[in-house]
Amino acid sequence: ALHFAQCLGAFAHPGTHGRTNYFMSSAAAYCERHCCPAVSKHKSQDARSELAHHRVQSALQVLHRLEVPLQSTAVFSTLDQTFPDGPDPRTSTQILSRLAKHRAFELTFLVLSWHEHNKYDIDRYQFCAAINVCARTSIWKNALQLFSVMVQNSVKPDTITCNAMISACEKGSEWEKACLLFRGSVQSKVESSAITINAIISACEKAGR
Repeated sequence: ALHFAQCLGAFAHPGTHGRTNYFMSSAAAYCERHCCPAVSKHKSQDARSELAHHRVQSALQVLHRLEVPLQSTAVFSTLDQTFPDGPDPRTSTQILSRLAKHRAFELTFLVLSWHEHNKYDIDRYQFCAAINVCARTSIWKNALQLFSVMVQNSVKPDTITCNAMISACEKGSEWEKACLLFRGSVQSKVESSAITINAIISACEKAGR
């Protein structure tokens, strides 16, 4: 309706009151040719977004119901069925972020292994989401392992990633490694934040340094 009103305004001008039907039909034809494709495109994007959200929800529900100890074949099969054409980066980040909130450490690593197995790209947002799982569960060794894989894949860390790494070391009482990571981030010209400084201070305080 808004598109049509705008089109009608474009066609209407002083002195046309006697030709209302003509300009109504002209505006409708113009709107159909030029506005409706844009509306259809927007609807298509919404539909794709809704489908992606549904797939993420379905995958997470199945993954959380898998029997322990987790088997890579079961996780890989679930993800293959849910994402037959592979996930887009945003979808992968959403899955890993949800797993981080639930502190699902094993599932997180198996999801990353599935990406590597199928040669799907893993960007810094996905690495960061996985490292956050390590930070929340104080598994600093695995955080360092992920960071190493990230560097090997030529994925440049950002402030958020470095914060997650330092936080993982801080919670694991590894103040020296936290300081080394901070020094490395400075040398790599990664911008520090208040979160970075607070994590370093906290790590040193816990170690009595």
